[in-house]
Amino acid sequence: MTIYEIERGIEECVDEETGEILDYEKLDMLQMERDKKIENIVFLIENTENEIEGLKRQEEIFKARRKAAEKKRESLKGYLSHVLQGQRFETVRAKVTFRKSEAVVVEDEAKVPKDYWVEKVTEGIDLTAVKNALKAGKSVEGARIEERYNPQINSVRRAE
Repeated sequence: MTIYEIERGIEECVDEETGEILDYEKLDMLQMERDKKIENIVFLIENTENEIEGLKRQEEIFKARRKAAEKKRESLKGYLSHVLQGQRFETVRAKVTFRKSEAVVVEDEAKVPKDYWVEKVTEGIDLTAVKNALKAGKSVEGARIEERYNPQINSVRRAE
């Protein structure tokens, strides 16, 4: 029996015009049934809230594990780059090539002219403008271009 049906049954136990109770036993039984239903809904809400809290904790645990795995991956890539020094590596099962890229390294923010700063919520240097200026042969005090090698990882396992 649903709460709606119980409510309708309770209404049937009371005379609409006089307000007189027509069936005390049925009314008591329906009110007890109604109370049980409401109590069960309260418990269900509580269980659902506990489930939500448990899921939030699991999300935090998985997020921390993912961050640790990402950090490990970047550390291993850095180690691989250091070992290979940009040289190609290939076996039957694995292949490492390097894609050349450039990145602006700001050694001293205070020395970089304000022309290369951009306004953000927080102040920072427009690295693209600095890079373009340096590539154009301009001197930007406090910055230089550094060549980097970024490993491109391919393995037989990834293809599966």
